[in-house]
Order: sequence, then structure tokens, then C-alpha cells
Amino acid sequence: MLGKRMEEKEPEPGKRPENSDRNYKKKRVEEIGSTLAQIRARHKANRSSCPRKEEDLQPKDATAKIIPENEKSEFYILLEEDLAKAVKLEKERPKIKEEMEKLKVDREQLKMVEKKIEETRAKQAAPLPDISPEVQKRISSMEMTIHSLRESLGEKDRVLSSKTDSLKMLNQQLLQKGSEFAEKAETMRKEVASLKQEYMLHEDNLRAEIGQYRVRLEETQLSNVLVNEPQKKCIHYSTNSGGPDGVVVRVCDCHAKGPRFDSLRGQSWLKARLVSKPVGV
Repeated sequence: MLGKRMEEKEPEPGKRPENSDRNYKKKRVEEIGSTLAQIRARHKANRSSCPRKEEDLQPKDATAKIIPENEKSEFYILLEEDLAKAVKLEKERPKIKEEMEKLKVDREQLKMVEKKIEETRAKQAAPLPDISPEVQKRISSMEMTIHSLRESLGEKDRVLSSKTDSLKMLNQQLLQKGSEFAEKAETMRKEVASLKQEYMLHEDNLRAEIGQYRVRLEETQLSNVLVNEPQKKCIHYSTNSGGPDGVVVRVCDCHAKGPRFDSLRGQSWLKARLVSKPVGV
């Protein structure tokens, strides 16, 4: 059993099993086997030299009879050490398994990398096939055409860039002019609105003045008519009763004075009469 436990021991985590560990285990097993052989030989010698007693014939602990105290203590010390190591290894076994799995993955990755490196090296080291002169001529002609196309494309790119720059400048100028025209249109609209208001006010004022002038003209015409007509009597009007349109007519012998109107109603009646009867009739 002890030999099996020693064989089941695994390396510490992060270390690979080596020949030195195996040799150490073998030596340890051999030492334990030799100690056991010595213990058995001594036990046989003691049994052959000492006479048997009845107490010896009774069943007792085999280790107590066979192994002496000093050898027994050494053997137990070795067993305890081996058991402690075995327990420690049992505890560390999952960690060791994890490390072994990681090492396997690393090995697989290394193999893949080495394989890729070998493939790339083989591709690089592969000799180029022989090219015929006709193919070389075609390749050179194609390279020349590619070069010329690149130059023409560069020139076209420069022309397009210059045209785009000019178009951008024109666009900026048009935008600026449009903003200026918009500002001018706004100012003109405001000026037109203000002029319209001024015109309306001026028109109202002119209409009022025309009305005043018409009234004055009518008054002057009326005064001229009354002055030019020969009258011998002065007619006085009042609004009490009688007369045309409820106007009372009073006649007096005032030859020097002009006509006298006592009310606005009489003035309107006189105006209507003058309009209906032309002057000089």
C-alpha cells in the first residue's frame, strides 16, 4: 500500500514530472522495503531465541509483537510523513489538473503557431516558377498602363478639386448677394409701407383742405351773388312760423344793408333757391 501511495504521488503545480522525482520515489520505496525486511528478520530472530509463553499464544496486536519500540517509532514517523504528503497531494490534485489542462492548451497553441510558421516558411522558400518572355512583356505593358492611368487620375483629381473650389467660392458669393438683396428688399418694403402711410395721411389732409376750399368757394359765390343782385328791401328771416319751410319773412326798408339771416335754416333755404334759380334771370 505504501508503495502504491508513493507511485500515485504527482508533481507539484507548475512543475513537470522528471526522472529525478521518479528516482527519488524508487529510492524511498527501496528504503522502506529494506526497513520492513530488517524488522521482519529481527522479529524472526526474537521468536526463535525466546521460548513461547501462553501469553504470546493469545491474540494481541501484531505490530506490538513484531516491531520493537525504536523501530516502530521510526516506521510510524515515515508513515506519517508519507500520509501527510499524500493528503497534501490529494488537496492539490485539482490545482495540478487545472495546471495540466492549461499546459495542454498552451502546447496545442504552440503547435498551431509552429505549424503556421512552417507553412509560411515553406511558402517563402518555394521557388518562383519560370516566366516566359511574352508574359513578362505583358506584365511590363500592364504596369506602364497602370502608371499612366494613375497619372491621368491624378490630373483629373486636381482639375476636379480646382473646380470644386471655384464652385464653393461662387456659392459663397451667391449666398452673400442673396443676403444683401434680402436686406435691401426688407428696407424697401419698410420704406414703401412708411410712404403709403404718409400718402394716406397726406390724402386725408388734402381731402380736408379741398372740403374747406369748396365751402369757402360756395360762400364766396353766395356773397358775390347777393352783392350783385339789386335789392330795395332787406329781408329778415326767423324760424318762428309761417313762410316757406316754416320760415317767417319780415320785410323792412333797409336799402343800404345786405341780406340778413337769423338762422342756418334760412341760409340753407336761400342756397337752394339760388341753385334752382340761376343768377341774372
